[in-house]
Amino acid sequence: GYIDSVDLTKITAIYPDKGSVRVSYPTSRGTKQAYAGMFAFFSDISFNTATGQTGKRLTAYRRSTGSASIGIVFAEDECIVIGQANGRTQLIYPTSGNNYKMGWVNGMYDFGTLSYKTNDIGGEYSVILPKVNQENEKRSSVVNYMNSMATVAWTPSVDFRHWSYGQSGGNSMVWKAGITYYGIPYSQKTRTTTLEKFQSCLSGNVYIGPSEQNTYLGSDCSSAVAMAYHTVNTGFNAASITTSVLYPVAGYTKAVGNYYNNNWRSSSTVIRNNSKESIEKSYAQLQPGDLLLTDYPSPHVMMVTEAGSSYVKVTHQTTYKSSLHSTWRVGEQWSYDDLYSDKYIAVTMKGW
Repeated sequence: GYIDSVDLTKITAIYPDKGSVRVSYPTSRGTKQAYAGMFAFFSDISFNTATGQTGKRLTAYRRSTGSASIGIVFAEDECIVIGQANGRTQLIYPTSGNNYKMGWVNGMYDFGTLSYKTNDIGGEYSVILPKVNQENEKRSSVVNYMNSMATVAWTPSVDFRHWSYGQSGGNSMVWKAGITYYGIPYSQKTRTTTLEKFQSCLSGNVYIGPSEQNTYLGSDCSSAVAMAYHTVNTGFNAASITTSVLYPVAGYTKAVGNYYNNNWRSSSTVIRNNSKESIEKSYAQLQPGDLLLTDYPSPHVMMVTEAGSSYVKVTHQTTYKSSLHSTWRVGEQWSYDDLYSDKYIAVTMKGW
């Protein structure tokens, strides 16, 4: 077989004495294991594993030409320098879920001259990668929990109505027996349903829990982020967390960036009293696990799961979308302009 230049390939072992690597790569039937030359992946096959930080947030690219962005290297990430070319540096850098990527960033970095370190494991060698710092581990854990709440598959055993069915301005949606839905259903009546509690009411994928309009297990936008945060910070109690509490006033969160907030509990007021440049600079500092808050046209909160150079991707619970069979959006992309237009401000949990 062969590995295409756009294949997402995982390096599982390195054989420095032979100049080769063992990799897992995608095929039409799943994945295959194969061996290839180190030169195909590393710009300098004699790189060392001294680690260091870039000190700034940088976009990572697939190629040394600066084309095809693949992620973000954050200022505090512990990285390994592989090589340099075209005014850029090839790095190994940490990502969510205790994983790593290789990519090219603008600028020339050199973290020292430690000798090439390997682990001898039965004749093969594996690269010793930098330890992910505790904050990144917590952020990854929070994002993973949020996405798990958003994607859990379930099928009602009986029909039941959306919690706001029949109310003025309410939702006329009915959860239908036999149809597979994704994500803990939306409810402001039973809004503190953890992933574990919801899963305990599944028989296979069939939901067998409470099924009345006011009793079915659910969550909403603010309780969902509170439950995700609770996995790393028990100070977050979903029963007492609403969007107004998530403003950097009540002690749960702080502003991302340096915009003027004056302890306001209104994103519209914050937007009105700051320049667009100041707000968009705060967007550029967002990291996975941070939050975006708005009160326009109604209160809402979203969790950042990926940060790009001019956009973010978010997971959040909102209105039902029939094409998704879900009240959740996962990996939904927002440009900085769209965030600003909808009056979102950036905040994050205190004490990562």
